[in-house]
Amino acid sequence: MKNYELQGNFRSFKVGDQVWLYIPSVEKNTVKKFTRQWVGPYRVIEKIGPLNYRIQSNQGRSLSNIVHINRIKPFIDPRPRYIPDDTENETILDTELPSGISIENLEREK
Repeated sequence: MKNYELQGNFRSFKVGDQVWLYIPSVEKNTVKKFTRQWVGPYRVIEKIGPLNYRIQSNQGRSLSNIVHINRIKPFIDPRPRYIPDDTENETILDTELPSGISIENLEREK
């Protein structure tokens, strides 16, 4: 094996995975920098060979596209999710503070 083959990043997707689809074309009178080139999410329906996948929109459209693996990447939801914080009820002990600082000093500075 050649050196560049050892350093390559081989990706694959399973049927049912959600992916982003890369669309490189830009409409006239728009700036490429500000356009969304990754659209989705799409769902992988079928693996056609080692490099091609059949994908379908999650929005209920019945059309499916066959795309090369270079035009898709794993979908990660960009919307922030609330994760409950269990540290709300914990108290800070004096031993956790740097030397010379106490909780009373911190409360006076407020």
